Amino acid sequence: MTERERDERNERNERDERDERSIQGGLRGREGQPSANSSECSGSSSGGGGKDDDGEYYANMGDALRVLREDVPQLFSKELNMSIYRDDVVFTDGRLEFQGLKNYKIIFWSLRFHGKLFFRHTNVDILRIWQPEDYQIKMRWKIVGIPRVGDMEGVIDGISTYKLDRRGKIYEHSITNVQLRDPPLENPLLYGWNWQYFPETQPQLGGLTPGS
Repeated sequence: MTERERDERNERNERDERDERSIQGGLRGREGQPSANSSECSGSSSGGGGKDDDGEYYANMGDALRVLREDVPQLFSKELNMSIYRDDVVFTDGRLEFQGLKNYKIIFWSLRFHGKLFFRHTNVDILRIWQPEDYQIKMRWKIVGIPRVGDMEGVIDGISTYKLDRRGKIYEHSITNVQLRDPPLENPLLYGWNWQYFPETQPQLGGLTPGS
């Protein structure tokens, strides 16, 4: 590991620690207090709420933060932990939208498949993870891939927004601000990372199965 890489890693660790302290401080300050956004939260649980609901939300939200930190850097090598998502979770990238845990699993199976097919090495870094408001987690990430043909790295970064219901389960995952930094988008080796190059399969996503 070069000195620059060590400095970048230390900087990310320090930033993660600051974000974690900010999140935990915000949680302690909000416990027992009604959220201004709670009425807007989709799929809220029935009942009168109260401290029991708050406790479940904070416990599940903490699990979501932990699992996302563990899973995202390994999304090209292992299946995600689906316990933090609702069965009707929605995935959207601004152009397309898929609903249901089965389709969500297939999306990331497809990423792993195309990652292994087109690239001899892939790496995912979480640049920052934070909670801008109640019932929401944001993550800035960067993907670096070295193609099987040639040595030019492909670099993609973007922001994932995870919306949580009153139980602290993720019901929506949206991706925004995606930027393909290098090489240019027209490089065919990167088609597996861009849904627009698979228009014929997108409407039938629910019919695809790993291994088909």
